[in-house]
Amino acid sequence: LVRDNGKVLEYYETVEEALARYTSVSDAIVTLLCDKDMGTKALTVTYEIMGKELDLGGHTLSGRGDAVFQINKENGFTLHNGTVENTGDGDAIQLTFGYDNDWGNMASSGNLTVENLTVTAAKGWAIRVMEDASYADLYIQSGTFTGGLNAGTISGGHKVQISGGTFIANEGTHSIYYPGSGQGVTGL
Repeated sequence: LVRDNGKVLEYYETVEEALARYTSVSDAIVTLLCDKDMGTKALTVTYEIMGKELDLGGHTLSGRGDAVFQINKENGFTLHNGTVENTGDGDAIQLTFGYDNDWGNMASSGNLTVENLTVTAAKGWAIRVMEDASYADLYIQSGTFTGGLNAGTISGGHKVQISGGTFIANEGTHSIYYPGSGQGVTGL
């Protein structure tokens, strides 16, 4: 389901089709209507996706690959109202490095807001800012994050802001891990 300013635009068979379709509708909200298993590939949000919101609609986005959800979109995206779960060895959510043509083909590291999510990684991180995503911005408003948060490991301009949520470590990890020297993790 894709909505623009509250109006239902279209229904799609897959969330990938819905996100890819809206490269020119900047206020599009994609809403899951059922659980989605990504298998071993990630649902990836890049600069080409103009929509700024994926509402999981109380459903589960799951997988077992390196990640279930990846973002390297610079100008902001919100993921909320459901569950993201990696049952394999990988991470549930990753902020990654890429190139953003809207920014003059400059590097893009992702700007993500998460709220009202249950995020679980069986063995990896619930949320990970990848080492090369040195300018990623992550805003955590609420949710439960089993597998913990890896806030990035290199210096740069990235930041993580936490205003709510519960963080639970997997064995051998931390609930919140921040070894980098960027702007750091802040709480409100």
